[in-house]
Parts: sequence; C-alpha cells; structure tokens
Amino acid sequence: MRKDSADDGRLRFFAERVVVATGARAANDPAVERTRRELAAEVLRRFGKVRLRLTGASMLPTMFPGDVATIERCVLKDVAAGEIVLYQRGGQLCSHRAAGRVVRDGENLLRVRGDAMSWEDAPVSEQEFLGRVTSVERGERIMAPPGLTVMRSIVARALQRSHWAVRLVLAAQTRL
Repeated sequence: MRKDSADDGRLRFFAERVVVATGARAANDPAVERTRRELAAEVLRRFGKVRLRLTGASMLPTMFPGDVATIERCVLKDVAAGEIVLYQRGGQLCSHRAAGRVVRDGENLLRVRGDAMSWEDAPVSEQEFLGRVTSVERGERIMAPPGLTVMRSIVARALQRSHWAVRLVLAAQTRL
C-alpha cells in the first residue's frame, strides 16, 4: 500500500468522524456548522463518499434530523427522478429529492424538492451538485434511501401545510 493512499484513508476516516460527530452541536455554532459543511463537501469531492448527520426537517417523513446519510459522488446526468441528492448552494448543504430535469441556456439542471416542502428549489447545476444518498442510518438500522410511497406522500402533504404537523412528527420520532 502506498503511503499516499494510507494517508488519504486516515484523512477520510477522521474527516468523516468530524462531519458526523459535530452534527448536533453545529446547529448552535455557525462557525462549526460552516466548517462541517465545507469539510463534508471536500471529503465527498476528494474521496467520493461521505457520511453526514442530517439537521433539517425538509425531507420529513422520509429522513429525520439526526439520521446519518451516506452520500456517494456521481454525475448529475446519472441521477433519476425520485432519488435523493446532495447539493451545495450559498454555503449550505441541501439533501432533497430529484423531481426531474430542465435545460436552460443549454445547461442541464436538476429540479429538486424536499418531501415536506410545497415548492421546488431553484434547479441544481453541475457545479452545485455533489452526489446521491445511497443509505440512511437511523439508530441501529441502516436502510436504502426510502422512496416516496403513497403513505409518505400523504404525510408529506400534511407536513407541507402545517408547522404543527411537523412538530408532531418530530416529537413522535424522538419518543420512538
């Protein structure tokens, strides 16, 4: 084994630990959160895979705050509608579901939307796109990224219309 690849392996190991471990604390410290996001994006670009603790509620009921997603680098053209992707925009990392494609000024863009959101985000460009979610870890369980089933779609519609419903789902999830 070359020394460079061993060093890369150690760097990836420690970088992933920082990205996953700081997720809960980062929400209270903007500097830590910014560093965590930058580190996660760099690990993904350099090594092709990263584990990232999720913090937002935009993907309820599919993914919950505290879940750990594994993201693998891929190219935008390989993403199918329905897959969950990660992109970076304005210094933020967003994990949302691919909703389709659009071409603007000759550039292929990906339409995305959080399951609990009633609107789509601005289309994602090749430069913003980082990769696709390949697994989700919740507690001791590791699963393939959940699809948007009929039941999840119904729950997502309720979440889109009510902040109280979001709070209820988050409260129920923490008790399970």
